[in-house]
Amino acid sequence: MSFAHQSGAGGVSVHGLLSGLDADDHTQYALADKTRPSPWVAAGDLSARSLADLGTRAHDLLTGLGDDDHSIYALLSGRSGGQTLIGGADASERLTLQSTAHATRGYVRAQDDLQLLSNILRGSDGSERLRLAAASPHILLTGQTRITGDLAIGIDPSTSYGLYLTKALVGSLAGEAILAYCDGTTMAAAATGLYGFAYQRASALGGLARGLDFQAMILAAATGAGKTASGIRTGVNTQAGSYTVANLYGLQVVASLVGPAPTTLAAGIDVADYGQAGSALVYGVRIADQTLGTLRRCLEVGPIGAPYLRILGGWTGVANQTPAYLVEGVGPTLRQIQWVDPGNAGVNLVAGQRLMVLV
Repeated sequence: MSFAHQSGAGGVSVHGLLSGLDADDHTQYALADKTRPSPWVAAGDLSARSLADLGTRAHDLLTGLGDDDHSIYALLSGRSGGQTLIGGADASERLTLQSTAHATRGYVRAQDDLQLLSNILRGSDGSERLRLAAASPHILLTGQTRITGDLAIGIDPSTSYGLYLTKALVGSLAGEAILAYCDGTTMAAAATGLYGFAYQRASALGGLARGLDFQAMILAAATGAGKTASGIRTGVNTQAGSYTVANLYGLQVVASLVGPAPTTLAAGIDVADYGQAGSALVYGVRIADQTLGTLRRCLEVGPIGAPYLRILGGWTGVANQTPAYLVEGVGPTLRQIQWVDPGNAGVNLVAGQRLMVLV
C-alpha cells in the first residue's frame, strides 16, 4: 500500500517511499530545470550545484552596502571617531602611500594640517632630517641644507636680500639684542681654520662691490642720551685650555687679488671724514695704549721687523725722550725721537745722535 506525496495519512515515514515525489507540490522551492528560480537567484545562475551556490553572487546586488559593517577596512568616506591605518605587523615594517600606479608620479596631498606624532621627518635613506619639539628648539634640521630662494628671519623675505634678519623686541630687554651669533665651540679639533663669517665673492654688476657693509642705526624713536653706535666692532675671545695661540688679530686686512690690479687706488683701510657738525671730539683713527705683554707697540708702520715708524705702548716717560721712533738714513736705522739741546755748534751732541729739524 502506498500513499500520495501530498497525503498526510498513512504510516509511511520515509520520504523516499512516498508516491508523487515528482509532482510540483512545493512552489516555494526553485526548480532544478530553472523554470522557476527562487526570488533571490536569477534563472541563469541556477545549476545543479551545492546549496552554497544558491544565493546572490554579484556583490553589487547586495543590500546594505553603505553600512560600515567591516571595521577592519578603511572607510574612504570617513568613520565616526576617526581611523588608524597600520602598515605592518612585525618590527620596523612600513606603511607606503603612492600617488598612482603610473610611471609618472603625482602627489600625495594632505588636505588639512599634518601632525607628526613622532615629530620626525626622514629622507628616502631613512636618515632623520627634521625634528619638531614642543620645547625650544622647536625645529631641528640635520644634514646639509640648501635654500635656493631668499631667506628671512623675523620678517618677510625680500628679493633685495639673500638673507634678511630682524628681531622684534617685546617689552624691556636686559643686555644686548643679537641678530646673528656665531659660535665655533663645537667645531672638530681637526679643523684647520674657523671663520665666524666668511664672504669671498661680491657681484659688481653696478660697478661697486663690497664684501661687508655694516652700518649701525639708532632709530628716531629712541629716547634718552648717551647712545653708542658702532658700524663694526670686532675682537677675539679665547677660553682657558691646553692650547697656545701664536698670533692674535682683532682686525686683519689682507690682499687676495686674483684678477686685474686696481688702476686708480688700493687701500687697506680708508677712513673718510667722520666728523659731524656739533661733534665735540672726532678721531679718524684712535688707538688706546697697549700696556700688557713683553714688547708693546701702539703703532708700527712699514715692513715687519724694520718699520718706518714705531710708537711704543705702555711707555714710562723719561726726560727729553718720546715713545716715537722714526727710520733714518740709507741703512736704514730706526731712531728714537728725543729732545736734545745741541749747544753752541752742537757741543752737546754725543756720538750717534742726530739733530732733526722741523721745517
